[in-house]
Amino acid sequence: MALFGGSEKRKERSDAVEAELGRLAALPLSELALETMTKGFAGSDGYLSVTEVSGALMAAADCDGLSQEHQLRLNGLVFEGAQILEHACLIRWVFHGSGGDHAVYHYDVMATRLGFKALAEDGTAAILAGS
Repeated sequence: MALFGGSEKRKERSDAVEAELGRLAALPLSELALETMTKGFAGSDGYLSVTEVSGALMAAADCDGLSQEHQLRLNGLVFEGAQILEHACLIRWVFHGSGGDHAVYHYDVMATRLGFKALAEDGTAAILAGS
């Protein structure tokens, strides 16, 4: 019986993640960017990996335990939101790489001074709206 209970919980978690991914994917880009900034960077030092921003978005929706497929879909949405934030000068990309035959590259994001100010003053939406 416990085996099936665990399966049901996994299904409930997966359904919750699917619902949140669907909600995020349906948002206009400006709203996706707003959530990416306000939920992703809230309470942080402003320097985050894309996975950390993704985790913050899912934590805000009370979703955890992402499958690899879910994580990739979510990361894609975070990249879209981050692109809008970059164009608004609220964040900048930080690129890390190590060379050699087995090169590994990482993309992180960092809030700019304007991004920190927007978060502190609750002004992210106004900046994204062009005010």
